[in-house]
Amino acid sequence: MFHGWWIVATVFMAQLFMVGFMSYGYGLLIVEVEKEFACGMEKMNAGAMAMTAIGFVLPLVVGPLVDRWSVRGLMLIGVGGLVAGLLALSLAPGWIAWAVVMGSIVAIANTLLGPIVGQAAVSRWFTRSRGRAMGIAALGTSIGGLVIAPLFGTSFESIGWRMTLRIMAVLVALLALPLLLVFFRNHPRDLGLLPEGVEAGSAAASAPPVRPAAAGEILRQLPFWAISICLALFLGTYNAMLMNVPKFAADLGADSMARSNMIVALTLAGLVGKLAFGWLADRIPLNLGLWTAIGLTATAIGVMTTEPEMPVLVASAALMGLAAGGILPVWGALMAQVFGVANFGRAMGFQAPFITAGALAGLALVGRIRDQTGSYVLAFQIFVGVLAVAAAVLVMLKMPKAAPSAAVAVTE
Repeated sequence: MFHGWWIVATVFMAQLFMVGFMSYGYGLLIVEVEKEFACGMEKMNAGAMAMTAIGFVLPLVVGPLVDRWSVRGLMLIGVGGLVAGLLALSLAPGWIAWAVVMGSIVAIANTLLGPIVGQAAVSRWFTRSRGRAMGIAALGTSIGGLVIAPLFGTSFESIGWRMTLRIMAVLVALLALPLLLVFFRNHPRDLGLLPEGVEAGSAAASAPPVRPAAAGEILRQLPFWAISICLALFLGTYNAMLMNVPKFAADLGADSMARSNMIVALTLAGLVGKLAFGWLADRIPLNLGLWTAIGLTATAIGVMTTEPEMPVLVASAALMGLAAGGILPVWGALMAQVFGVANFGRAMGFQAPFITAGALAGLALVGRIRDQTGSYVLAFQIFVGVLAVAAAVLVMLKMPKAAPSAAVAVTE
């Protein structure tokens, strides 16, 4: 078996816990935590906002480190941070301590185990099947939802949210660390291999290593700005929706198990989306993949503005999950195609402040509108308009006819 699939498996497991927790478990968690702290959703969202705010700075440091240092080292720090963060959250006495932990330990882990680091590793090992490999690695987030959402839905009622987080910390240490320590390698050349899809004796195989481009070279490219603005609007909207849809369902009368089942439906649809979009990413223009994800998400949120019955709400959440599932493989393949493997981490790191700004704005908007009006409808209507702008911005993206993605990056 090609060793690159062990890299895929490691990223899969890391994202199962990290992204699975933040994307699919956190919305369920804060409903229970807010009940205990009795602080309101605006203050509870401060925790996610504090974590997201670190995205203004930390990715600018991590991105260049991905291209020049050790991805394995970064991910090891990230796994340790996730274990420590979960334990610290389980001991939080109130919403301020919660926000501090989210904005420090968990924020660091979230960046180091997120797409900037993980997808950079996968992109180095695969060329011809890069989209498929990224889609399979990204399945970890969906499987994480399938595991974490039911775990949270059942264990909150039996052992409480604090003990649930402690159990999850133990699982992270037992399942993610061994893969990183035993099987993970930064580059194919570390094992004397070539990336998948690169034939021995070919021009790509014999090409000299490529050093990362200067920051100005990346920032002067129009595709960088088109992708960054589009994703800031899209991911800012999706992140705010995902964090608040469980509370939206609770407002409509859904109990804890119904909310958990809704997240499971969203997660299953995301799994299908990752496989489908990952397969398509090797075969269709990648900007078309982004347009499709934006359109599906806008449709799902538009239906939610009608405050539908639970079956329709579940279907809408599933449609949103299908769209979001496609983002990771399409985004990763797009960055490798436009900027090349040697600049993958740096380009994604430079994008992060824009995406963070979108996420902060979305969380602040939805929390404020919910607390002031008692309803999410107005916020959701605004999000539909934001997605329309994201689709329009993407028109600026002109895809290159050929990509330098097969070039091998060199670290310093």
